[in-house]
Parts: sequence; C-alpha cells; structure tokens
Amino acid sequence: MTRPAPSPELIRRCLSGDPRAKGELVEPYLETVLAWTRRLAGPPLDPEDLSHEALLTALDRLHTLRNPADFRSWLYGITRKTVAKYRRRAWYQRWSHSEVETHSDPRSGPGEDAERAERARQCQRILDALTPIQREVLVLVEIEQRTASEAAELLGVGEPTVRSRLRLARAAFIKVAREQGIGPDASTRRKAVGAS
Repeated sequence: MTRPAPSPELIRRCLSGDPRAKGELVEPYLETVLAWTRRLAGPPLDPEDLSHEALLTALDRLHTLRNPADFRSWLYGITRKTVAKYRRRAWYQRWSHSEVETHSDPRSGPGEDAERAERARQCQRILDALTPIQREVLVLVEIEQRTASEAAELLGVGEPTVRSRLRLARAAFIKVAREQGIGPDASTRRKAVGAS
C-alpha cells in the first residue's frame, strides 16, 4: 500500500525541530524503508541498521526536500545512497578487515587479531603494487568513503572517469591479491583445510 505524502505542515513542524513531528513523519515509512534495505543490501549488511541510518539521514536532510509530494521517491534515493555507501565499505573490509586496525574485537583471541593485522598489511602491500591512479581512487572511495562526485572534485576529473578508474582499480586489486594467494575468504578456507 502506497502511503500518502506527508503534509507541508508536518514537514514544517519537523524542520522547526518538533520531535513528535519527526516521529509522525518516519513511523509510517519504517516497514517500507526496511523492505527497501532488505532488497538492496545483501550480505553481510544489516538491513535494520541501514534503514535506521537512512531514516536519520532523511531527517537531517529534510531541508533539501523541494516538494512534499515527492517524499517517497526522495526517501528511496536516500535509502539507495545509504546502502551504496555501506556496500562500498563492505567491499574493502572483506579484503582488509580494516576496522580491526584501530581496535581489536574484545571477543577475539590474540591469534585472530594477529591474522587480521596481517591481512591489513597484505592489503596495504597490494595497494602499494597498484599504479598511483588506481591507488588514489581506491583510497578515496573505498577507504575514505568519499562519493564518486567528491573523488572527482578532488582529482579534478569527471565523475564518469572516477567510476571507470574505480572499476579498473578494483579489478587490478583483485588480480594482485589472487596472484599473492589472498582472498576475502582465505582465512575461512585455511581453517576448513586445517580442520579436515
């Protein structure tokens, strides 16, 4: 069932900071946004976290909504961008487990922490083996989590050029990783082999 667009009055109340209005605005869309994130995300992303993030972003960016009648499509656009941002982050983290570089998981043992740290070092060596152009686009988009338009502005090139460079850089990264016997699931394969 398609929900009616929020009224201009409700939008105005939200923009004035009325917390009850914010609840009235997002509550009817909770299930819709969750359904979108379930379809768009895929593993290993958590649709509930993504839908929460998308709705918070929508509230923060509500001032950019030009026409309340366009709320549903505007909200979908924000949800899609939120999922895309986290998918980009997940792509690099599958290879590097880079979230472990700054702090270790208290539930993991020293062996797992050491393995993750070694994976991060391996990923850095792969980055070092890429051309400067490939490395800079991967760092900007995958590691620093910048959008293609932000990367384009920083690099002084068009957004299509950034997207093309990113595609080629990812392929080069994967090629070098495979040549070095590294893969995003290599530790899982090693454990399975050791157990057999």
